[in-house]
Amino acid sequence: MLNEKIMGSERELASKMSVLGESSITQEYSAIVEALKQELNVCKAEQTMLRTELECLRKETKSAGDIAQECFSHGQWEGCNSHETNKEMILNLQKRIAIVQMEKDSVFQLWQMALKAVDILEEELKVFQKDGKGGKCYEEQVNSIKETYSEAIKALEIKLVQAKENFLKHQSRWESCRNKIEALNKEKNDIAQKYTALQKDALEREKASQETIESLRRELNASQFELQRSSELQVELEEQLRDAKRIVSAMVAKDDETKNKVSEAIELVESAVREKDMALAREARVTQEKSQLENKLTNVPQEYNAWLQVELSKMKETYERNTKKYMLEIKELKAELRQKGTLLDRAQRECRLVEEELDKVRNGSDDYLHRSNSKILDLEQRLKDTEFKLETCEDACRKKYEVKIQQLQQQLQEAEEKITMSEDRLRRIQMRTSRNVEDRIKEAEERTKEAIERYSNLERRLARTLDERENLAQELRSLQSAFDREIQRRDHERRSLENRVRELQIDLKRATDSMEQTSIRGNCLADQIHILEQEVKKKHATDRVEYTSSEKLLKPELTDHLKVLQEKSDKRIKELMEHVEIHQRLSKKWKEEAKSIAASFQRRSKELKSKLNALRKENEELNRELLGCRQQLARCRVEVLHRYDQGDGTR
Repeated sequence: MLNEKIMGSERELASKMSVLGESSITQEYSAIVEALKQELNVCKAEQTMLRTELECLRKETKSAGDIAQECFSHGQWEGCNSHETNKEMILNLQKRIAIVQMEKDSVFQLWQMALKAVDILEEELKVFQKDGKGGKCYEEQVNSIKETYSEAIKALEIKLVQAKENFLKHQSRWESCRNKIEALNKEKNDIAQKYTALQKDALEREKASQETIESLRRELNASQFELQRSSELQVELEEQLRDAKRIVSAMVAKDDETKNKVSEAIELVESAVREKDMALAREARVTQEKSQLENKLTNVPQEYNAWLQVELSKMKETYERNTKKYMLEIKELKAELRQKGTLLDRAQRECRLVEEELDKVRNGSDDYLHRSNSKILDLEQRLKDTEFKLETCEDACRKKYEVKIQQLQQQLQEAEEKITMSEDRLRRIQMRTSRNVEDRIKEAEERTKEAIERYSNLERRLARTLDERENLAQELRSLQSAFDREIQRRDHERRSLENRVRELQIDLKRATDSMEQTSIRGNCLADQIHILEQEVKKKHATDRVEYTSSEKLLKPELTDHLKVLQEKSDKRIKELMEHVEIHQRLSKKWKEEAKSIAASFQRRSKELKSKLNALRKENEELNRELLGCRQQLARCRVEVLHRYDQGDGTR
């Protein structure tokens, strides 16, 4: 604004100087002087306004700096976790405050320079008023004044422009600082509210921590009572375990005895079963032999009669065939004899004829006689040969017939002898078989009775051993069920104790967390106290004394309270740790004992199961062997019977 007025005055002076000229210099000078006076008054008014504004700005900057320091201290006190971000904000605020201070110093320097320029102008006006009557030097002075004032005005214009720019900058910064101060005031109020809320939370948490400590004490007492109870239960369980071990040892001894008895009984049963099987096999064999012999005895006469009839029929057929053959041969021989008789008759006739012819021829020549003689000799020789052949044939036929008749007679005699022998053998066999069968039946019945008695005795012993075994198994099952129930009960107690220990550990963690939070708050309070001490040292003495007294009163109370809480928490932690260690030791011992007992019981049960499986396998193998033996016996019986039948057939 001052620059505009100066520029306007220069324009007016230039216009006036151009219009009026040199004649009106005095008027112009007086007008210029009046204008300069008015401008000086305006500058003074503006200087007073600027002074008041600068003082207000100084006060506001001081108050803003104090507020910023307080906010910075409160921010450090409250925002321990966000310390780095607050540091950056505080450094930015400090930089801005330093810039505002520098701008304030530059404005103050400009203001002093303006005051000096105004004083110089006032002195020059006074001198000009005193020396205003000198007319000749007026123009030179005016020119010199114009030159000096033009330079001063230019410098003032430059300074005014700079001041205007600085004023605008300071105004903008002042507005930004005011906004920041308002924001900081709001943050201050928020921080104060948070501080009061945190104090309330701290008090409530202290109350809660005291309540938790009391509850932990109660729980400690309850846990100690439970520990005593668990120790008593452990003693009882140890006694029960000892009793169970004794019972188990007795049961093991009984089990061994029962195993021995069972093995003996099994051996006896096996021997009885073997004897029974042998007796049954013998009885079956005897019964089969008896039935076979009876069948044979019943079938022998029929078979023998049938065989005799067949043989007789065969002999008759062969005899008839032979007789027929012989009759045919006799008939053929008779026919041959007849033919030969006819031939002889013919030969005799021819001989007679020849003799007649010889007689006739005798009367003929000698040649004819010789021929007839030779023919006669030949015919005689032929007759002799035929007669000899007939005789030999008759002898051979007779011999053949006689041999065949003798053979047939011998065969008939042999057949009769065989029939008589077979009848005697049948009688003897019937007698022997009847006697042997009766004796064997009696022996088999006696053996079966003895085997049945042994088998019944063995069955009784087996029933007794099985009953004892079932009783032992029931006792073992009852012991196992009791042991399982005891283990389940102990597991339940252990789980409940573990849950209790976990709850106590959680409470301990909560208490330690609350103690850590209280210690952190105490540290924060100590840091705040230290910051407040530093701030209080900068303030007035009275405030310092009051604040230090209040801080001294608060600090020992807080430290004492923290120490008491720390001691209580340490004691509580130690007690809980000892309780947890004792419980862990007891639980480890109990787990080891339970594991050892369970392992021994499992081993014993596994051994018994393995033995039972081995016995079952042995029984299966023995049953298989018995089946194989029975099959072999059946095969042997079949083979023996077959051989016996073959021997009877050959006989």
